[in-house]
Amino acid sequence: MLKCFGLTTHESKVMMYLLEHKDVTQREIERALDIRQGDVSTAVSSLHRMGYVTFIPGKMERGRSLKLYSALPNTFIEQMSKRTEEDYKKRMDRLNSFRKSVHDSI
Repeated sequence: MLKCFGLTTHESKVMMYLLEHKDVTQREIERALDIRQGDVSTAVSSLHRMGYVTFIPGKMERGRSLKLYSALPNTFIEQMSKRTEEDYKKRMDRLNSFRKSVHDSI
């Protein structure tokens, strides 16, 4: 669903899940979406770098702190709106250029 905004399949699935569920562990995402650990880790890291996901240290398990992930919906929507507007402008510029070239050739 979100692939049209430039996200990978796994990033899209993880983002949709995080928009619906708050403060979840990576393991919960893996199980809910049936995606391998490495793929979830890559998707979450990428979404975090883009500023769409945040995390907080969670409970300790097996001697290490688990991270709890949450989506940042406002940031995500703002960035997707901006991308959509930029894409629209580029497409309109190309269309107008094409229109001009057709008109000039007539």
